[in-house]
Amino acid sequence: MTITAAEYQARHDRIRESMRNEGLELLIVAGRDDIYSRGNMRYITDLAGAGYLVFPLEGKPILFMHPVQAASPKPGRGRPINDFVDIQVYANGAYGDPVLDVMNELRRRGTRSGIGFVGIAEIGAPVFQAVTEYATEPVRDATHILREARLIKTPEMLEYSRTSARLADEAYAILKDMAQPGVTDYELYGAVKNHLFKNGSEYSLEVIDAEGAKMNFTWAPTGEVLQEGGHLFMEVTPAVGGVYAQLPFCLPIGEMTPKVHDLRSAWLDGFKVGESMLGPGARVSDISRAMKEPINARGYLTPFAQGHAIGLDVVDGWAIGDETNVVLQPGMTLALHPAAVEELGGDAFTCGATYLITDSGAERLSSLDFTN
Repeated sequence: MTITAAEYQARHDRIRESMRNEGLELLIVAGRDDIYSRGNMRYITDLAGAGYLVFPLEGKPILFMHPVQAASPKPGRGRPINDFVDIQVYANGAYGDPVLDVMNELRRRGTRSGIGFVGIAEIGAPVFQAVTEYATEPVRDATHILREARLIKTPEMLEYSRTSARLADEAYAILKDMAQPGVTDYELYGAVKNHLFKNGSEYSLEVIDAEGAKMNFTWAPTGEVLQEGGHLFMEVTPAVGGVYAQLPFCLPIGEMTPKVHDLRSAWLDGFKVGESMLGPGARVSDISRAMKEPINARGYLTPFAQGHAIGLDVVDGWAIGDETNVVLQPGMTLALHPAAVEELGGDAFTCGATYLITDSGAERLSSLDFTN
């Protein structure tokens, strides 16, 4: 699924408005092809790959690409990318040299000031050194420009969020039918991936733990087998149109043990507090502390982040933690998932969902209610 010309234009205009306000002439954008740092490249190009891009104040952004990919019809299939992005082949052929690509473009333009890096954690040391030595003034970290542009989801992005949330719900229904003692995490993981990719998710993040009632998750199956009295812990996180939605859950296998019952009860106390606080004007750090309080009061640990912003990256700029001073605004989307943990490495329980902050509160994008 792709974005429209109007969406491209709105995104680029938003970036340029911030560049003008900050006196920037050009951004150098970098991204990796992973769950944490592809979002900036996706936001500008609507493509999912990693690499480097030069975003000038005037004119099309320049995306550097393998010559075979650049000649392929795939980048423009279903999207008006050529009207908004100038795709150029790597300067040195098949394997690319980002220093050469970026520096050739800077020299061609004669731009030596007003330069900003976006995704500075992804900027390679050779590129950083070459650009900073060439520039006649300090190169700024401009990552916040894309982070702020991506905070509020557009109507198009929200439609993709809703579709991703629906796919996650469908995957849960498949797992609910499959999950019984003796089933392996390979079978469960494969069933989820099969459903998501068959139905339009371009990529996805699934973490899993099928051992007892634990949440010692991995990003791939390891051969664990479901056991009576335990649960299947997963985070199912599809991305339709590049926009993620997440469904975290612990799916009981048979009857819950008294310990798991108590863990779930503690989780529920924290989750209900957090969910009730979601709405415009709420401070994320306050939500985090409020959720942890009843869980900790029951004697359980809260070692994980309580959730995170979600969008073109799984953790889309911030996590729900005690020091996160983000104030919620209408149009933001986030995953909420506090957890109650007996001890590090021990039994635990969580569930959650993706939420849209609205003018009057919050909308759960999942059709599932784990509080019942």
